[in-house]
Amino acid sequence: MKITNNENGSGNINFSLSVTVAFLVLMLGFASTGYGDIILGNWESADSNDGWLAFYDTGGGVNLVNDIIFSPDCPNGVTLGHGSLSIIPDANVGYYCLRWEGTPLTFTKGTFIKFDLTMPSADWPSGQWTKVGAKLAINSDGPSGWKEYGPDATSDTNLYSVIDRDTGLPTSFDWQSDWNPGVDGNKTYTYNVSSYDATGATWMNINITVQGSNGTGHFYFDNIRLVTPDVIVNKCTVTAGKTQYMDDNDYSDMTDTFTASGTISNLPSDLSTINHVDVNIISADGSSIFSRTIPVNPTTDVKRGKYTHSYKIPKGNPTQGAITSMTIDSNKKTFAVTVKNADLTGLTCPLELIFNMDGNDLQGYADETIVNGPKKLIPTRLMRTYQDTLVVNKAKATHNSRKGFSDTLSVTGDIAVIDTDVNLCNYDVNFVWGNQLFNVAPGKFKASKTGHLYKCIKDVNDANGAPGVVTAQVDIDKATFTLSVSKANGINATSNPILFGISFADFNEAVDVNRVTGRSWSY
Repeated sequence: MKITNNENGSGNINFSLSVTVAFLVLMLGFASTGYGDIILGNWESADSNDGWLAFYDTGGGVNLVNDIIFSPDCPNGVTLGHGSLSIIPDANVGYYCLRWEGTPLTFTKGTFIKFDLTMPSADWPSGQWTKVGAKLAINSDGPSGWKEYGPDATSDTNLYSVIDRDTGLPTSFDWQSDWNPGVDGNKTYTYNVSSYDATGATWMNINITVQGSNGTGHFYFDNIRLVTPDVIVNKCTVTAGKTQYMDDNDYSDMTDTFTASGTISNLPSDLSTINHVDVNIISADGSSIFSRTIPVNPTTDVKRGKYTHSYKIPKGNPTQGAITSMTIDSNKKTFAVTVKNADLTGLTCPLELIFNMDGNDLQGYADETIVNGPKKLIPTRLMRTYQDTLVVNKAKATHNSRKGFSDTLSVTGDIAVIDTDVNLCNYDVNFVWGNQLFNVAPGKFKASKTGHLYKCIKDVNDANGAPGVVTAQVDIDKATFTLSVSKANGINATSNPILFGISFADFNEAVDVNRVTGRSWSY
């Protein structure tokens, strides 16, 4: 997990995370497999490449090397229909190996480009490295010209992710067959390209990078698509209760809340004909965090095209997560939903909100600029017991070049621990800033009488770390930490980015503290 920060002035780093979940609307006549999915390439005909070319970049023109492979010849390479595109590039392949050429697209607030990639492990010898999708570039004669997206992008670092289709979890753009012998590389790539301006363009192409090949390994591409959300979340708030659900039959400790509102399209023509509405909240890692089914009584719940649901949680009778209010207006194309008394453990951004009606999913996304507004993160406390997480909210480092052992460092942020019962008094607690380690030895942290609050006051760092006097506090219940180091020497106050980490027991997390002018994040 990488956290981006703004550094204003030498050595003063103030938190500023700016992530844009935007949406792309493409007004084209491509075939669609369902709400929000517009297919750009699925290779269902041996006579059509759907506008896509795979090529060597020899400098003298484009040399086709692509083949359409149909199931059952390669069932693992097919994720939609019965065809896929097979690329077997060799050492002469260009960096951007896969290209779509077609009528310029119109980009507005609306969607993501996605594609599925399959790399059968049997095709790849041990030690063969590959990296696909490090950059997705759009090029046209519109105002944006050439613009890149993805982890290695130079002109834009917009929202991107790569998910393992078998586990639903984030995975790497890199792949090597001997990392997981016998396990195929089955991935889905996602890029937010809504920042692209194609106004007035007369031509356009989309380019995908493909790196690494031994001349025999297959890259199978399928289901390249534009996912246009039917739900646009304009406002969303997520709060974490003071307590966390203990996974028992007592729901009084389920106190997380969720609200969202915005616009919704592709609704059924008559809301009174639906029997129920399913509401699902999905975390960034694909996990379903909250799911409820609300029955629809067409006589009382739907009036003049507006569906209304309300529920009051009884006092003294806690509910296991309830949708206390929901409206869907087919005339105004708007929605609003409120969830209370929920257990939202594991929820992080970008999250997905899905309404299912008559078997059709209407889905939308919300990231950190939407959830709790652009200046406030989704609560890190929601990751307690779920995933070790470290977030830097503010940091300040000063170096005195004229006087030794007078440097200072202060860092504050959030910390979520899977093992919330870990006793910091019994472990070495290490704080890392760049190449300097500040160690707090076992017994130096003191525990509060109640809860899981640990404090260390003016501990003189010993031989296990760099010189300095450490004062620190870690509150595992509130998921916060503070660190102050004085009388240090050689503190790095200028590097960008610089690594900050905390480790103790099984917890070992680090983040990059960056000085940026644009947007950056990682999964």
